Amino acid sequence: DGNKSMDISGSYGVNVCGYETYKQFIETGWSSAKKQGLFLGSLDKTVLDNISMLREVSGQPEVSFHMSGTEAVMCAVRVARFNTNRDLCVTFGGAYHGWWDGMQPVAGNDRLPDDV
Repeated sequence: DGNKSMDISGSYGVNVCGYETYKQFIETGWSSAKKQGLFLGSLDKTVLDNISMLREVSGQPEVSFHMSGTEAVMCAVRVARFNTNRDLCVTFGGAYHGWWDGMQPVAGNDRLPDDV
């Protein structure tokens, strides 16, 4: 149509599948979601189906969904600390672990490892 788009978020869907395919994913997802209506607190059929598939693929009895990678990292650190009974977690400089200051291993982070 002559329009140009730029993905400024670095979305994996666009990078792996291309913009036209990614647009179709979004349109298909929205078409499905708007038919289901609003769900607050309960799990809809799509989520339950995804949970079932993830359990099968991973072989794990539980899965966890998060709104962002940062939330996923926060949860993973808490679960790891609980299950290992350890307080510290290794992070790597130059790597991104989410926007949680407990995982920011760079200068300017005022938090101490045992403070998060």
